[in-house]
Amino acid sequence: MVKLLFAFVALFCCVVLVRSESVAARLYPVDCVIPSCITEQDRATIWPFEDPNFFVRCEPTGAPWELVRHPCTGRRLFHFARQMCTLPEDWEEPCGDLPTVDPLEPCPTVRCNTAADLRRLWPMEDPSLFLQCIPQAAGGIAPVGHTCPNGLLFSVRLQACITVHRWQRECSFDGENTPGPTGGDTDPTTTSIPWPPPSSTTPATQSPPPPPSTTTDPSWTLCQPPVCLHEDPVLYPHTDPSRFWQCVPQPSGFWIALERPCAAGTYFHFSWQQCVFPVDWVNFCPV
Repeated sequence: MVKLLFAFVALFCCVVLVRSESVAARLYPVDCVIPSCITEQDRATIWPFEDPNFFVRCEPTGAPWELVRHPCTGRRLFHFARQMCTLPEDWEEPCGDLPTVDPLEPCPTVRCNTAADLRRLWPMEDPSLFLQCIPQAAGGIAPVGHTCPNGLLFSVRLQACITVHRWQRECSFDGENTPGPTGGDTDPTTTSIPWPPPSSTTPATQSPPPPPSTTTDPSWTLCQPPVCLHEDPVLYPHTDPSRFWQCVPQPSGFWIALERPCAAGTYFHFSWQQCVFPVDWVNFCPV
């Protein structure tokens, strides 16, 4: 009986040891940042957790602000730089070494000539801004400027707006210094800025920072349900101007297009990526 009890104890210890090693193997130290809820930018930042299956963010619970842990869903891992849960193959260690970018190469000049040009984002001298090639109502395709939301900065390498804590200069503009990371107040919207900039300001859009993708199906035409690629943030026009198409992820990992309504009395403007009053609306659908 004593031998049997000893065997059970030994087996239990082995299981605990193996489990501890298994858990420790998937933990990553978060020693590059200290999660905080002091400033507005802190509260807008989503913070990494040592287990990348989780993330931490500031929430107004009980105390003025408190760090609350949340899980990623759909077998995804939290990508600190991108500020979102991503597929495991797209994930990067939250505090890993950043790529060496010295000496800096010239930043690419925006162009909207090929399909590949439309599927990428282009840097601007101010790292809080980037350019995207968007079809125009009068015909042709032109670069349109966007502002990264929530104090994020644009990364050419990741083709996305990323947290200031993981941003670094990746290229230079004609020998001029690229502005460094700056803080400040945050805004949950993404501002659309026509490029070259006019004297007036374009209304805000709700388009997110990750890089947009366009459908590659040659039979697809604008205003039909789009063929969604992975993490496609572009909002597409609908044959009904009071609606638009949005690509959303499914538990299977695929992305599908869903109809979304505009607010009453407004129409969806494809170039501005938001619903506008009829007087400002432009029809992008082919006749």
